[in-house]
Amino acid sequence: MKNEEIARLKSDWRRASRQWLYGGSKPKSTLKLPRRVWAILTDFAHMPSWNPFIRSVSREATNGARPSILVSPPGKRAMRFTPIVLSVRPNRELRWQGRLFVKKLFDGERYFLLEPRNERATRFVQGEYFSGLLVGPLSGVLPATRMGFEAMNVALKQLAEARDRLQ
Repeated sequence: MKNEEIARLKSDWRRASRQWLYGGSKPKSTLKLPRRVWAILTDFAHMPSWNPFIRSVSREATNGARPSILVSPPGKRAMRFTPIVLSVRPNRELRWQGRLFVKKLFDGERYFLLEPRNERATRFVQGEYFSGLLVGPLSGVLPATRMGFEAMNVALKQLAEARDRLQ
């Protein structure tokens, strides 16, 4: 086999073994101040009261921490996992990576980004990159995960706007 053929096959395999799931607020949908959105997003003790998707997070998010997280995709069984927190940038980014059993079997890197638009508006974006050998066979859960992302976005927006009206 030629080097070009090997590179193409590797590329095709990578594409087939990865999926990207994106959940973001609609382009015209913005939330209020980043610090207010961040405060809601990282108040894990109160997360079950408003978040229909991420039902619990066991500890504060700090770089290198391994919180226990319970997610509940709509119509699917709840799943608990213990990711490693990769990045905590207050009012900007929270990122973690989890895996199923061992590395490269089924890995997911979840991110939450807060993008300030102006003094009064923030765009909230969340998504997850999935990779590993079981991404294809386990892809049936991904549509429910996407619906969970979207439900979380709506709930976060409603709560941030409600708190903004109280200020």
